Amino acid sequence: QVSIPKNCQKWRCAVAQDSHRVTLKRFNLDPKSHGEDGINSGDIGMHGEPFGRQMWTTEPNPIDWSHVSEEQRELIKDMAKAGRQDFNPSFNPNSSDVLFREQMITNYVANGGQLPDVKKGCKNVKDAMKKAVHFYSMIQTEDRHWAGDYGGPHFLMPGLIIAWYVMGKPSLMLNEEQCALMAHYLKVHQQSDGGWGSHIESPSTMFGTTLCYVSLRLLGVDKNDEHMKRGRAFIQRQGGVLMTSSWAKFWLCVLGCMEWEGHDSVPPEMWLLPNWFPFHPGRLWCHCRMVYLPMGYLYGSRFIYDKAETDDVVLSLRNNFIVNHMNQFVGQILAISSHRWIIILQFLL
Repeated sequence: QVSIPKNCQKWRCAVAQDSHRVTLKRFNLDPKSHGEDGINSGDIGMHGEPFGRQMWTTEPNPIDWSHVSEEQRELIKDMAKAGRQDFNPSFNPNSSDVLFREQMITNYVANGGQLPDVKKGCKNVKDAMKKAVHFYSMIQTEDRHWAGDYGGPHFLMPGLIIAWYVMGKPSLMLNEEQCALMAHYLKVHQQSDGGWGSHIESPSTMFGTTLCYVSLRLLGVDKNDEHMKRGRAFIQRQGGVLMTSSWAKFWLCVLGCMEWEGHDSVPPEMWLLPNWFPFHPGRLWCHCRMVYLPMGYLYGSRFIYDKAETDDVVLSLRNNFIVNHMNQFVGQILAISSHRWIIILQFLL
C-alpha cells in the first residue's frame, strides 16, 4: 500500500476556458494581453488556444457545489463508476475516468442540471437511448468536447520529468505537488517483480523499468527506498540498461548517463530532403514525425545535461546501472551494432 501524499488530495480537472485562466494565474500573465478566456486574445496570446484543452490543478473550482445534496453526490459517485463496482488493478488498472466523471456530473448538477431517474427502468430502446444521451450530456465539457484520460504509457511522463530536470527543475513547469503525485503514480504501478511495464497493462519491460526508475530518482526518491531497490534488482537481472530500448537510451544520453556514441543514429539531415521525397519525415505518421523532429535536433547537437558531471543523482544513476565504466558501455553497444547488418538482412528476407 502506498498512501497518497497529503498535499495531493485536492486536485480537480480544469477544461477549456477554465484551464486557460488557471494557466494565466500560474504564469502571472496579463489577461488583457492573452485574453481572459483564451478566445479574444491579442497579438501575444494564442487564438482558440483553450478549446479541447484539459489539465489537473489544485486551483479552487469556480463552480459552487454547496447546494448539491449528499444523496445526489452518492448517486453521482455510482454513475461515475460506469458500471464498475470495485476497483481491481490486477484485473483492470485503468482509472475509467471515475474522478473526472464525478467532477463533471457534479458541475452539471451545480449549474442547474437534473440527474436521470435511475429508479425508473427503460421500457424500450428509445428510453435507453434517451438515458444514454442524458448521461453523455452530463460529462460534456463547457466547450462541448468530451475529455478523456490519456494515461497508461510509461514512456511519456518520464520524458517530461527528464526534460524538466535538465532544464533546472523549473517550479512553473512541475511544482512540488505535481512531483509528489507523479512519484506516487509511478510507485503504485510498480509490479511484483520490481519492474514496470511499457504501459500499465504490460508485463515488466526494460523500457518501462529504466524510464520509471530514472524518473523516480529525479523526482527525489532515495536510491535506498524499497521501490528503488526492487527496480534496480530487476534491471540487474536483465543485464543492465544496455538491454533497454532506443527511446530509453535516448533519454539516458540527454541526462548524461550514457554516451551518444552508443545510440542509434537519428539524423536531422533527413528534414533537408525535398518534400516530394517518399521518405521525407514530414510524410511520417503524425506521432512519428513529431517525435523525430525534436529527437533529431537533440541527437544532431549531441545535447547533454550541462551539470551531468557534478550532479549527485546523475552520478549515482551511472553507478546504479551495473556498467560502471562508460567506455565499456559504449563498446558493448557498438559491438552489438556491428552485427546489425545481419539482423537487417534477415528482416528483408
